[in-house]
Amino acid sequence: MTLLARYAAVLVFATATVLVLALALFLRAHGYTAAGELDLWGRTLLVNAGVMPFEVAATAFPPLPQIAAVGANWLVPDLGPPVLSIVVAMLAAWLVTSWFVMLRNAKFGIVVSLAATTLLAFNPLFLRAASEGSGFVLLNLGIWLLALGLFNLRQFYRVNDMMLVSVALVVLSFSHPFGAVVAVVSIPFLALSVPPDLLEKSPSGVYLVLLFPLVFAILSFIFVNWILTGDALHFLARSETSTAFMSDRNGVVFPSNMLIVAAVAATGFFGVAPIAIFMGVRTWTLRPLLLAIGGLFATLVSAIVYAALLGVVPPLALAIGPAVVIAAACAVHWPRSHDGQRAIILWLAVGLFGGTAILIGDTSLQTRQWRSAAFGRETAPIDQEQVLLAGILAGRKGVLLDAQAAPALIAMRGSADGLLSPDAFPFRMSALRREMNWPIVVVRSKMSPHGSDRVGRAFPELFDDGAPGYRKIFDGSTWRAYQAIGGNRS
Repeated sequence: MTLLARYAAVLVFATATVLVLALALFLRAHGYTAAGELDLWGRTLLVNAGVMPFEVAATAFPPLPQIAAVGANWLVPDLGPPVLSIVVAMLAAWLVTSWFVMLRNAKFGIVVSLAATTLLAFNPLFLRAASEGSGFVLLNLGIWLLALGLFNLRQFYRVNDMMLVSVALVVLSFSHPFGAVVAVVSIPFLALSVPPDLLEKSPSGVYLVLLFPLVFAILSFIFVNWILTGDALHFLARSETSTAFMSDRNGVVFPSNMLIVAAVAATGFFGVAPIAIFMGVRTWTLRPLLLAIGGLFATLVSAIVYAALLGVVPPLALAIGPAVVIAAACAVHWPRSHDGQRAIILWLAVGLFGGTAILIGDTSLQTRQWRSAAFGRETAPIDQEQVLLAGILAGRKGVLLDAQAAPALIAMRGSADGLLSPDAFPFRMSALRREMNWPIVVVRSKMSPHGSDRVGRAFPELFDDGAPGYRKIFDGSTWRAYQAIGGNRS
Protein backbone atom coordinates (compact mmCIF):
# COMPACT_ATOMS: atom_id res chain seq x y z
CA MET A 1 0.00 0.00 0.00
CA THR A 2 2.92 2.32 0.75
CA LEU A 3 4.33 1.82 -2.73
CA LEU A 4 0.87 2.40 -4.25
CA ALA A 5 0.40 5.55 -2.21
CA ARG A 6 3.80 6.85 -3.28
CA TYR A 7 3.16 6.48 -7.01
CA ALA A 8 -0.61 6.88 -6.96
CA ALA A 9 -0.57 10.36 -8.52
CA VAL A 10 1.58 9.16 -11.42
CA LEU A 11 -0.75 6.22 -11.99
CA VAL A 12 -3.80 8.50 -11.89
CA PHE A 13 -2.23 10.85 -14.44
CA ALA A 14 -1.22 8.04 -16.78
CA THR A 15 -4.60 6.30 -16.51
CA ALA A 16 -6.56 9.52 -17.04
CA THR A 17 -4.42 10.43 -20.07
CA VAL A 18 -4.98 7.04 -21.70
CA LEU A 19 -8.73 7.03 -21.00
CA VAL A 20 -9.38 10.56 -22.28
CA LEU A 21 -7.26 9.91 -25.37
CA ALA A 22 -9.10 6.62 -25.96
CA LEU A 23 -12.44 8.42 -25.69
CA ALA A 24 -11.34 11.05 -28.20
CA LEU A 25 -10.13 8.43 -30.70
CA PHE A 26 -13.30 6.37 -30.21
CA LEU A 27 -15.49 9.40 -30.91
CA ARG A 28 -13.38 10.31 -33.93
CA ALA A 29 -13.67 6.76 -35.26
CA HIS A 30 -17.45 7.08 -35.11
CA GLY A 31 -17.56 10.40 -36.91
CA TYR A 32 -17.52 12.96 -34.10
CA THR A 33 -14.94 15.69 -34.00
CA ALA A 34 -15.52 18.84 -31.98
CA ALA A 35 -16.11 21.92 -34.12
CA GLY A 36 -13.56 23.87 -32.10
CA GLU A 37 -10.90 21.23 -32.69
CA LEU A 38 -11.52 21.23 -36.44
CA ASP A 39 -11.18 25.00 -36.45
CA LEU A 40 -7.94 24.88 -34.44
CA TRP A 41 -6.40 22.13 -36.55
CA GLY A 42 -7.22 23.96 -39.75
CA ARG A 43 -5.59 27.14 -38.48
CA THR A 44 -2.59 25.15 -37.31
CA LEU A 45 -2.11 23.64 -40.77
CA LEU A 46 -2.41 27.07 -42.36
CA VAL A 47 0.11 28.68 -40.01
CA ASN A 48 2.70 25.93 -40.28
CA ALA A 49 2.33 25.83 -44.10
CA GLY A 50 2.79 29.60 -44.32
CA VAL A 51 -0.61 30.11 -45.96
CA MET A 52 -1.99 32.07 -43.03
CA PRO A 53 0.07 35.16 -42.15
CA PHE A 54 1.79 35.15 -38.78
CA GLU A 55 -0.09 38.22 -37.61
CA VAL A 56 -3.44 36.49 -38.16
CA ALA A 57 -2.44 33.58 -35.92
CA ALA A 58 -0.86 35.83 -33.30
CA THR A 59 -4.00 37.94 -32.98
CA ALA A 60 -6.49 35.06 -32.95
CA PHE A 61 -8.92 34.89 -30.07
CA PRO A 62 -8.92 32.89 -27.88
CA PRO A 63 -5.11 32.64 -28.00
CA LEU A 64 -4.36 29.82 -25.52
CA PRO A 65 -5.90 26.95 -27.55
CA GLN A 66 -4.29 28.31 -30.73
CA ILE A 67 -0.86 28.53 -29.09
CA ALA A 68 -1.20 24.98 -27.73
CA ALA A 69 -2.26 23.63 -31.12
CA VAL A 70 0.48 25.35 -33.15
CA GLY A 71 3.13 24.43 -30.60
CA ALA A 72 2.11 20.77 -30.46
CA ASN A 73 2.07 20.46 -34.25
CA TRP A 74 5.47 22.16 -34.47
CA LEU A 75 6.96 19.71 -31.95
CA VAL A 76 5.39 16.60 -33.54
CA PRO A 77 4.64 17.58 -37.16
CA ASP A 78 4.11 14.03 -38.45
CA LEU A 79 1.49 12.94 -35.93
CA GLY A 80 -1.44 14.78 -37.53
CA PRO A 81 -4.77 15.63 -35.86
CA PRO A 82 -4.29 13.16 -32.95
CA VAL A 83 -1.66 15.53 -31.55
CA LEU A 84 -4.48 17.83 -30.43
CA SER A 85 -6.21 14.92 -28.70
CA ILE A 86 -2.97 14.14 -26.87
CA VAL A 87 -2.66 17.76 -25.67
CA VAL A 88 -6.28 17.75 -24.48
CA ALA A 89 -5.85 14.36 -22.78
CA MET A 90 -2.79 15.54 -20.87
CA LEU A 91 -4.50 18.76 -19.77
CA ALA A 92 -7.57 16.85 -18.61
CA ALA A 93 -5.39 14.28 -16.84
CA TRP A 94 -3.50 17.07 -15.10
CA LEU A 95 -6.81 18.44 -13.81
CA VAL A 96 -7.98 14.99 -12.64
CA THR A 97 -4.65 14.31 -10.95
CA SER A 98 -4.81 17.61 -9.11
CA TRP A 99 -8.18 16.56 -7.66
CA PHE A 100 -6.63 13.36 -6.38
CA VAL A 101 -3.55 15.09 -4.96
CA MET A 102 -5.62 17.77 -3.23
CA LEU A 103 -7.88 15.13 -1.66
CA ARG A 104 -4.81 13.29 -0.39
CA ASN A 105 -3.38 16.54 0.97
CA ALA A 106 -6.70 17.07 2.77
CA LYS A 107 -5.94 13.83 4.67
CA PHE A 108 -8.52 11.67 2.94
CA GLY A 109 -7.58 8.01 2.56
CA ILE A 110 -6.26 6.73 -0.73
CA VAL A 111 -9.37 4.60 -1.34
CA VAL A 112 -11.71 7.52 -0.71
CA SER A 113 -9.55 9.84 -2.80
CA LEU A 114 -9.49 7.39 -5.71
CA ALA A 115 -13.25 6.81 -5.47
CA ALA A 116 -14.02 10.54 -5.35
CA THR A 117 -11.65 11.26 -8.24
CA THR A 118 -13.21 8.48 -10.30
CA LEU A 119 -16.74 9.77 -9.73
CA LEU A 120 -15.67 13.26 -10.79
CA ALA A 121 -13.67 12.13 -13.82
CA PHE A 122 -16.46 9.86 -15.09
CA ASN A 123 -19.15 12.48 -14.69
CA PRO A 124 -20.60 12.67 -18.23
CA LEU A 125 -20.33 16.46 -18.26
CA PHE A 126 -16.61 16.32 -17.59
CA LEU A 127 -16.17 13.68 -20.30
CA ARG A 128 -18.18 15.89 -22.63
CA ALA A 129 -15.91 18.87 -21.93
CA ALA A 130 -12.73 16.78 -22.14
CA SER A 131 -13.69 15.59 -25.63
CA GLU A 132 -14.64 19.06 -26.87
CA GLY A 133 -11.11 20.37 -27.17
CA SER A 134 -8.43 22.32 -25.36
CA GLY A 135 -10.58 25.45 -25.02
CA PHE A 136 -13.08 23.76 -22.72
CA VAL A 137 -10.43 21.87 -20.75
CA LEU A 138 -8.55 25.13 -20.14
CA LEU A 139 -11.84 26.77 -19.14
CA ASN A 140 -12.42 24.05 -16.54
CA LEU A 141 -8.83 24.39 -15.37
CA GLY A 142 -9.44 28.11 -14.87
CA ILE A 143 -12.59 27.36 -12.85
CA TRP A 144 -10.58 24.94 -10.69
CA LEU A 145 -7.89 27.54 -9.95
CA LEU A 146 -10.56 30.15 -9.21
CA ALA A 147 -12.40 27.81 -6.84
CA LEU A 148 -9.23 26.92 -4.94
CA GLY A 149 -8.32 30.58 -4.61
CA LEU A 150 -11.77 31.62 -3.37
CA PHE A 151 -11.98 28.78 -0.85
CA ASN A 152 -8.55 29.55 0.60
CA LEU A 153 -8.37 33.33 0.33
CA ARG A 154 -10.58 34.28 3.26
CA GLN A 155 -9.40 31.39 5.42
CA PHE A 156 -5.65 31.87 5.17
CA TYR A 157 -5.01 35.45 3.97
CA ARG A 158 -2.21 34.16 1.75
CA VAL A 159 -0.69 36.06 -1.13
CA ASN A 160 -0.45 32.78 -3.05
CA ASP A 161 -4.24 32.49 -3.04
CA MET A 162 -4.62 35.99 -4.44
CA MET A 163 -2.15 35.06 -7.17
CA LEU A 164 -4.16 31.88 -7.83
CA VAL A 165 -7.32 33.92 -8.39
CA SER A 166 -5.43 36.31 -10.67
CA VAL A 167 -4.00 33.49 -12.79
CA ALA A 168 -7.43 31.85 -12.96
CA LEU A 169 -8.96 35.02 -14.42
CA VAL A 170 -6.27 35.14 -17.12
CA VAL A 171 -6.72 31.46 -18.04
CA LEU A 172 -10.50 31.86 -18.20
CA SER A 173 -10.33 35.00 -20.32
CA PHE A 174 -7.97 33.58 -22.93
CA SER A 175 -9.26 30.01 -23.18
CA HIS A 176 -12.78 30.47 -24.54
CA PRO A 177 -15.35 33.24 -25.15
CA PHE A 178 -17.57 31.70 -22.46
CA GLY A 179 -14.57 31.67 -20.14
CA ALA A 180 -14.06 35.38 -20.77
CA VAL A 181 -17.66 35.97 -19.69
CA VAL A 182 -17.08 33.89 -16.54
CA ALA A 183 -13.98 35.94 -15.70
CA VAL A 184 -15.76 39.29 -16.08
CA VAL A 185 -18.88 38.18 -14.22
CA SER A 186 -16.81 36.80 -11.32
CA ILE A 187 -15.27 40.18 -10.48
CA PRO A 188 -18.01 41.49 -8.14
CA PHE A 189 -18.28 38.09 -6.43
CA LEU A 190 -14.56 38.05 -5.59
CA ALA A 191 -15.38 40.40 -2.73
CA LEU A 192 -17.24 37.57 -0.96
CA SER A 193 -13.99 35.68 -0.38
CA VAL A 194 -11.66 38.58 0.31
CA PRO A 195 -10.98 39.11 4.05
CA PRO A 196 -13.28 41.92 5.30
CA ASP A 197 -10.50 43.88 6.99
CA LEU A 198 -8.57 44.07 3.71
CA LEU A 199 -11.64 45.33 1.87
CA GLU A 200 -12.29 47.92 4.58
CA LYS A 201 -8.74 49.23 4.50
CA SER A 202 -8.23 49.37 0.75
CA PRO A 203 -10.88 47.90 -1.57
CA SER A 204 -9.23 49.45 -4.61
CA GLY A 205 -5.87 48.01 -3.60
CA VAL A 206 -7.32 44.52 -3.23
CA TYR A 207 -8.93 44.63 -6.64
CA LEU A 208 -5.78 46.12 -8.15
CA VAL A 209 -3.78 43.12 -6.95
CA LEU A 210 -6.42 40.62 -8.10
CA LEU A 211 -7.05 42.17 -11.51
CA PHE A 212 -3.61 43.49 -12.45
CA PRO A 213 -2.44 40.30 -14.24
CA LEU A 214 -5.71 40.16 -16.21
CA VAL A 215 -5.56 43.82 -17.18
CA PHE A 216 -1.90 43.47 -18.14
CA ALA A 217 -2.65 40.38 -20.26
CA ILE A 218 -5.53 42.12 -22.04
CA LEU A 219 -3.47 45.23 -22.73
CA SER A 220 -0.60 43.07 -24.01
CA PHE A 221 -2.95 41.25 -26.37
CA ILE A 222 -4.32 44.58 -27.62
CA PHE A 223 -0.76 45.86 -28.09
CA VAL A 224 0.14 42.76 -30.15
CA ASN A 225 -2.93 43.38 -32.33
CA TRP A 226 -1.91 47.00 -32.83
CA ILE A 227 1.72 46.22 -33.66
CA LEU A 228 0.96 43.40 -36.10
CA THR A 229 -2.20 44.68 -37.77
CA GLY A 230 -2.31 48.41 -37.09
CA ASP A 231 -5.68 47.94 -35.35
CA ALA A 232 -5.67 47.52 -31.57
CA LEU A 233 -9.09 45.83 -31.64
CA HIS A 234 -8.42 43.70 -34.69
CA PHE A 235 -9.37 40.52 -32.81
CA LEU A 236 -12.90 41.88 -32.25
CA ALA A 237 -13.42 42.70 -35.90
CA ARG A 238 -12.51 39.16 -36.91
CA SER A 239 -15.82 37.67 -35.82
CA GLU A 240 -15.02 34.34 -37.44
CA THR A 241 -12.06 33.71 -35.18
CA SER A 242 -14.26 32.12 -32.55
CA THR A 243 -17.10 30.91 -34.76
CA ALA A 244 -16.62 27.34 -33.65
CA PHE A 245 -16.81 28.38 -30.01
CA MET A 246 -20.17 30.12 -30.24
CA SER A 247 -23.64 28.86 -29.38
CA ASP A 248 -25.01 25.85 -31.15
CA ARG A 249 -27.83 27.38 -33.19
CA ASN A 250 -28.92 23.98 -34.49
CA GLY A 251 -30.68 22.88 -31.33
CA VAL A 252 -32.52 24.24 -28.32
CA VAL A 253 -29.81 25.24 -25.90
CA PHE A 254 -31.51 27.72 -23.61
CA PRO A 255 -34.92 29.44 -23.65
CA SER A 256 -35.12 33.11 -24.57
CA ASN A 257 -36.50 34.22 -21.19
CA MET A 258 -33.50 35.09 -19.03
CA LEU A 259 -35.31 34.24 -15.78
CA ILE A 260 -35.89 30.75 -17.10
CA VAL A 261 -32.25 30.60 -18.20
CA ALA A 262 -31.16 31.48 -14.65
CA ALA A 263 -33.52 28.84 -13.23
CA VAL A 264 -32.20 26.18 -15.62
CA ALA A 265 -28.61 27.12 -14.80
CA ALA A 266 -29.23 27.05 -11.03
CA THR A 267 -31.06 23.73 -11.21
CA GLY A 268 -28.33 22.27 -13.37
CA PHE A 269 -25.63 23.49 -10.99
CA PHE A 270 -27.16 21.83 -7.96
CA GLY A 271 -28.00 18.72 -9.97
CA VAL A 272 -24.33 18.27 -10.86
CA ALA A 273 -22.88 19.61 -7.59
CA PRO A 274 -25.37 18.65 -4.83
CA ILE A 275 -22.33 18.44 -2.59
CA ALA A 276 -22.30 22.26 -2.63
CA ILE A 277 -25.76 22.43 -1.04
CA PHE A 278 -24.99 20.02 1.76
CA MET A 279 -21.56 21.43 2.36
CA GLY A 280 -23.23 24.81 2.74
CA VAL A 281 -25.67 23.37 5.26
CA ARG A 282 -22.91 21.58 7.15
CA THR A 283 -20.65 24.66 7.23
CA TRP A 284 -23.41 27.19 7.90
CA THR A 285 -21.36 28.77 10.69
CA LEU A 286 -18.11 28.75 8.68
CA ARG A 287 -18.62 31.90 6.67
CA PRO A 288 -15.46 31.67 4.52
CA LEU A 289 -16.55 28.31 3.07
CA LEU A 290 -20.19 29.36 2.76
CA LEU A 291 -19.32 32.59 0.94
CA ALA A 292 -16.94 30.77 -1.41
CA ILE A 293 -19.70 28.34 -2.39
CA GLY A 294 -22.13 31.23 -2.88
CA GLY A 295 -19.63 33.17 -4.98
CA LEU A 296 -18.87 30.24 -7.28
CA PHE A 297 -22.57 29.42 -7.68
CA ALA A 298 -23.44 33.04 -8.47
CA THR A 299 -20.52 33.34 -10.89
CA LEU A 300 -21.46 30.32 -13.00
CA VAL A 301 -25.21 31.05 -13.09
CA SER A 302 -24.66 34.72 -13.91
CA ALA A 303 -22.11 33.82 -16.59
CA ILE A 304 -24.59 31.49 -18.30
CA VAL A 305 -27.25 34.21 -18.30
CA TYR A 306 -24.92 36.88 -19.70
CA ALA A 307 -23.40 34.48 -22.23
CA ALA A 308 -26.91 33.66 -23.44
CA LEU A 309 -27.58 37.37 -23.89
CA LEU A 310 -24.28 37.85 -25.79
CA GLY A 311 -24.72 34.74 -27.94
CA VAL A 312 -21.58 32.93 -26.77
CA VAL A 313 -23.18 30.35 -24.49
CA PRO A 314 -22.14 26.79 -25.39
CA PRO A 315 -24.56 23.85 -25.40
CA LEU A 316 -26.21 23.10 -22.05
CA ALA A 317 -23.96 20.19 -21.08
CA LEU A 318 -20.83 22.29 -21.65
CA ALA A 319 -22.22 25.38 -19.92
CA ILE A 320 -23.12 23.45 -16.76
CA GLY A 321 -19.97 21.32 -16.95
CA PRO A 322 -17.80 23.59 -14.72
CA ALA A 323 -20.09 22.62 -11.83
CA VAL A 324 -18.19 19.30 -11.79
CA VAL A 325 -14.98 21.20 -11.05
CA ILE A 326 -16.70 23.22 -8.33
CA ALA A 327 -17.94 19.94 -6.83
CA ALA A 328 -14.31 18.78 -6.76
CA ALA A 329 -13.30 21.95 -4.89
CA CYS A 330 -16.12 21.37 -2.38
CA ALA A 331 -14.91 17.80 -1.82
CA VAL A 332 -11.36 18.98 -1.21
CA HIS A 333 -12.54 21.52 1.37
CA TRP A 334 -15.16 19.32 3.04
CA PRO A 335 -14.74 19.32 6.86
CA ARG A 336 -12.59 16.35 7.74
CA SER A 337 -14.29 13.43 9.48
CA HIS A 338 -15.06 9.78 8.87
CA ASP A 339 -18.69 10.61 8.16
CA GLY A 340 -17.54 13.36 5.83
CA GLN A 341 -15.68 10.85 3.67
CA ARG A 342 -18.81 8.76 3.20
CA ALA A 343 -20.85 11.90 2.48
CA ILE A 344 -18.41 13.01 -0.23
CA ILE A 345 -18.76 9.70 -2.07
CA LEU A 346 -22.55 9.81 -1.75
CA TRP A 347 -23.00 13.36 -3.08
CA LEU A 348 -20.47 12.95 -5.88
CA ALA A 349 -22.35 9.83 -6.97
CA VAL A 350 -25.60 11.80 -6.95
CA GLY A 351 -23.86 14.48 -9.01
CA LEU A 352 -22.80 11.86 -11.55
CA PHE A 353 -26.45 10.90 -12.05
CA GLY A 354 -27.35 14.60 -12.26
CA GLY A 355 -24.73 15.11 -14.95
CA THR A 356 -26.13 12.15 -16.86
CA ALA A 357 -29.62 13.67 -16.74
CA ILE A 358 -28.34 17.00 -18.07
CA LEU A 359 -26.41 15.31 -20.86
CA ILE A 360 -29.54 13.43 -21.90
CA GLY A 361 -31.64 16.60 -21.68
CA ASP A 362 -29.27 18.66 -23.84
CA THR A 363 -30.99 18.86 -27.25
CA SER A 364 -28.24 20.74 -29.08
CA LEU A 365 -27.02 19.13 -32.29
CA GLN A 366 -23.42 18.89 -31.08
CA THR A 367 -24.38 17.03 -27.91
CA ARG A 368 -26.82 14.74 -29.73
CA GLN A 369 -24.03 13.77 -32.09
CA TRP A 370 -21.61 13.31 -29.17
CA ARG A 371 -24.08 10.98 -27.45
CA SER A 372 -24.58 9.02 -30.64
CA ALA A 373 -20.83 8.56 -31.19
CA ALA A 374 -20.26 7.73 -27.51
CA PHE A 375 -22.72 4.84 -27.84
CA GLY A 376 -20.84 3.53 -30.87
CA ARG A 377 -23.21 4.73 -33.58
CA GLU A 378 -21.86 6.30 -36.75
CA THR A 379 -22.39 10.07 -36.75
CA ALA A 380 -22.74 12.29 -39.78
CA PRO A 381 -20.65 15.50 -39.77
CA ILE A 382 -22.44 18.67 -38.67
CA ASP A 383 -21.39 20.50 -41.84
CA GLN A 384 -21.85 17.92 -44.57
CA GLU A 385 -21.32 20.54 -47.27
CA GLN A 386 -17.79 21.31 -46.11
CA VAL A 387 -16.99 17.60 -45.94
CA LEU A 388 -18.02 17.12 -49.58
CA LEU A 389 -16.11 20.22 -50.69
CA ALA A 390 -13.01 19.11 -48.79
CA GLY A 391 -13.14 15.77 -50.58
CA ILE A 392 -13.23 17.50 -53.96
CA LEU A 393 -10.33 19.83 -53.08
CA ALA A 394 -8.16 17.13 -51.50
CA GLY A 395 -4.88 16.75 -53.40
CA ARG A 396 -5.55 19.57 -55.86
CA LYS A 397 -3.04 22.32 -56.52
CA GLY A 398 -3.54 25.98 -57.30
CA VAL A 399 -6.72 26.35 -55.20
CA LEU A 400 -7.62 29.97 -54.46
CA LEU A 401 -9.48 29.89 -51.14
CA ASP A 402 -10.00 32.34 -48.29
CA ALA A 403 -8.85 29.71 -45.80
CA GLN A 404 -9.16 32.11 -42.87
CA ALA A 405 -12.90 32.06 -43.44
CA ALA A 406 -13.07 28.25 -43.28
CA PRO A 407 -10.25 26.69 -41.25
CA ALA A 408 -12.39 23.63 -40.53
CA LEU A 409 -12.51 23.01 -44.29
CA ILE A 410 -8.71 22.85 -44.34
CA ALA A 411 -8.75 20.37 -41.47
CA MET A 412 -11.20 18.18 -43.38
CA ARG A 413 -9.05 18.49 -46.52
CA GLY A 414 -6.13 17.22 -44.47
CA SER A 415 -3.48 19.64 -45.70
CA ALA A 416 -2.85 23.28 -46.60
CA ASP A 417 -0.59 22.29 -49.51
CA GLY A 418 -1.65 23.66 -52.87
CA LEU A 419 -3.68 26.54 -51.48
CA LEU A 420 -3.34 30.10 -52.72
CA SER A 421 -4.11 32.89 -50.27
CA PRO A 422 -6.06 36.10 -50.97
CA ASP A 423 -3.34 37.85 -48.97
CA ALA A 424 -0.89 37.33 -51.83
CA PHE A 425 0.01 40.30 -54.01
CA PRO A 426 -1.02 38.57 -57.29
CA PHE A 427 -4.56 38.15 -55.98
CA ARG A 428 -4.85 41.81 -55.08
CA MET A 429 -3.61 42.85 -58.52
CA SER A 430 -5.96 40.41 -60.28
CA ALA A 431 -8.87 41.66 -58.18
CA LEU A 432 -8.12 45.24 -59.28
CA ARG A 433 -8.01 44.17 -62.93
CA ARG A 434 -11.09 41.94 -62.49
CA GLU A 435 -9.17 39.03 -63.97
CA MET A 436 -9.11 35.42 -62.81
CA ASN A 437 -6.22 33.13 -63.71
CA TRP A 438 -6.20 30.38 -61.07
CA PRO A 439 -6.82 26.67 -61.70
CA ILE A 440 -9.54 26.44 -59.02
CA VAL A 441 -11.46 29.19 -57.23
CA VAL A 442 -13.62 28.62 -54.13
CA VAL A 443 -16.10 31.29 -53.04
CA ARG A 444 -18.59 31.69 -50.19
CA SER A 445 -22.14 32.98 -50.60
CA LYS A 446 -22.99 36.46 -49.42
CA MET A 447 -26.15 34.92 -47.92
CA SER A 448 -24.16 32.80 -45.48
CA PRO A 449 -24.19 33.79 -41.76
CA HIS A 450 -20.84 35.60 -42.17
CA GLY A 451 -21.47 36.96 -45.65
CA SER A 452 -18.99 36.84 -48.50
CA ASP A 453 -15.39 35.88 -47.95
CA ARG A 454 -12.54 37.92 -49.45
CA VAL A 455 -12.81 36.11 -52.77
CA GLY A 456 -16.52 36.88 -52.92
CA ARG A 457 -15.95 40.52 -52.04
CA ALA A 458 -13.32 40.84 -54.76
CA PHE A 459 -15.56 39.13 -57.35
CA PRO A 460 -19.18 39.82 -56.26
CA GLU A 461 -20.79 37.98 -59.20
CA LEU A 462 -18.67 34.85 -58.93
CA PHE A 463 -20.87 32.82 -56.57
CA ASP A 464 -24.10 33.31 -58.52
CA ASP A 465 -22.88 33.69 -62.11
CA GLY A 466 -19.49 32.00 -62.24
CA ALA A 467 -16.76 33.45 -64.47
CA PRO A 468 -15.80 33.20 -68.15
CA GLY A 469 -13.54 30.24 -68.78
CA TYR A 470 -14.58 28.43 -65.61
CA ARG A 471 -16.96 25.56 -64.93
CA LYS A 472 -18.65 24.70 -61.66
CA ILE A 473 -17.25 21.61 -59.91
CA PHE A 474 -19.05 22.03 -56.58
CA ASP A 475 -22.44 23.58 -55.94
CA GLY A 476 -23.54 24.12 -52.32
CA SER A 477 -25.80 26.54 -50.53
CA THR A 478 -22.80 28.19 -48.81
CA TRP A 479 -19.79 27.27 -50.95
CA ARG A 480 -19.17 26.89 -54.66
CA ALA A 481 -16.01 25.86 -56.48
CA TYR A 482 -15.07 26.68 -60.07
CA GLN A 483 -12.33 25.10 -62.17
CA ALA A 484 -10.64 26.63 -65.18
CA ILE A 485 -11.82 24.91 -68.34
CA GLY A 486 -9.08 22.58 -69.41
CA GLY A 487 -7.59 22.57 -65.89
CA ASN A 488 -6.16 19.26 -64.70
CA ARG A 489 -6.19 17.63 -61.29
CA SER A 490 -2.63 17.68 -59.98
